[in-house]
Amino acid sequence: MSKPVQSRFRQTKPSTFQMNKKLSGKRNRPAQISPQQYMREKARTLPIDKCLINTDWKECRQARIIVSRMRPGGNLVTAGFTVDTLCRGVTEAECKTSITPDDFARHIAASGFAYVETSYNEIHNLIYGAIEFAREAGLNPAAGFALARFALEEDSDRIPFIEHEFGINGRHTLIMHPHENNDAILKKLRYHLGDNFDSITPPLPDESDPTNDESQRYPSEPYRYSPPPYPKRINVTNRFISDILLRKGNYTGLSDRTISRILSVNPSELASDIAGIILFEIGRTRTEIEQSILDDTDEATLIHSLLILSQIECPEALDSILEIMRQSNSFLEFHLADSAFLLIHALCAAAKSDPSPIEKFLYEPGRLSHQRDLALKALVMISQAVPRRRRKIIGIFRRLTESLPDRLPQTDGCDADFAGYLINSIIRLHACELLPQVKKLFATGLVNRAICGSPESVAAKLDTTQKQTDKTASKPTPPDIRDFNHKLKQLR
Repeated sequence: MSKPVQSRFRQTKPSTFQMNKKLSGKRNRPAQISPQQYMREKARTLPIDKCLINTDWKECRQARIIVSRMRPGGNLVTAGFTVDTLCRGVTEAECKTSITPDDFARHIAASGFAYVETSYNEIHNLIYGAIEFAREAGLNPAAGFALARFALEEDSDRIPFIEHEFGINGRHTLIMHPHENNDAILKKLRYHLGDNFDSITPPLPDESDPTNDESQRYPSEPYRYSPPPYPKRINVTNRFISDILLRKGNYTGLSDRTISRILSVNPSELASDIAGIILFEIGRTRTEIEQSILDDTDEATLIHSLLILSQIECPEALDSILEIMRQSNSFLEFHLADSAFLLIHALCAAAKSDPSPIEKFLYEPGRLSHQRDLALKALVMISQAVPRRRRKIIGIFRRLTESLPDRLPQTDGCDADFAGYLINSIIRLHACELLPQVKKLFATGLVNRAICGSPESVAAKLDTTQKQTDKTASKPTPPDIRDFNHKLKQLR
């Protein structure tokens, strides 16, 4: 599963970027907080309800752990962790901020695992011990751990130590699961451990097992990226902009006066300055985020940068926006959390005059399909905002759909998820003229239909849109920058 983590093991800034429309006009009600912020600020204050672990974890050396905490109203905060005690540490982590006890019980019953209750100290030492063992090999917890960890107590001397065995005879032992990026993991192990580790290749599953065919149906392209050198100094024309955007405490929003001052700068000059700030911030934080050692800050540099760029025509900033898109899930979660939608608006504003750099990005190997989906949505938004660009956008989508049948089997700059996202965007674009290409794409058997639906449903949707015109779609508008910042202040 995924390897890097965002800002782990330390208190993260509140995820104040969930835009809740209910906040406006409710002067007498307290501001509601997002699930991410609730997890970060409230979860550890709740009493622990249950700690569950699969009964056979010692034999299979893979623990499935669930921790629940009781909310005042009776619902539960839950966090689930998959822990490989042989080498990789926490390979999966997820959490829910409000689930009823009945739904929780049904989830446990439907999981297919036999669980037993255990002590909190037992699972705390198992999780953090496995993480420490994995870090010796250069492996970080799964990205979801950055939030799910708040269902656990802080890792401190207050937790009584319980010793667990990790590895086999103390040696890191990698289980070579099929369809995972084992080469990348082995490279890390060799770098950090030399030859002091072992690997095991499990036997292939029975070819007659239908679940084996299903598991191989949708291979995913592994994320990989070798970044360029980033600037170590800020080079801007308007120093006050970098002072504002890099200032600690700005996650609670900028004042109207500050926003007006920033937007009064010449758009081209403003875009160039913010592009420099973005690249500096990527370089300043990227490595430590990936290594899970960055102390969380209370600034929101990239949030404010993208919000400002969405307000102006900013081709000068396009390359820096795409550089954000190339980063890992850990990086994006750390900086943007649930405000990743700002990337769509910023890309639209930057690429209205020339969307070809976005097309080029969509062919880059090793990118995350979710980020590619944001780029596709930006292209659709451009066609809606500037109708004369529609023909060019259609051309981009045609080239993509025609190239995928040859590239999908090798996951060459694409995978089944991306194919599904692409078809979804074709539907949003009302591009009925691309139906023949869509049918050929489905014929590969490598389209994730859970994302876009069946060939029949897609054809029906495109047939329906054939009667529509560009005039039926309202032109998109960027987020209101002042309203956005006002809501941030309410969520303090």
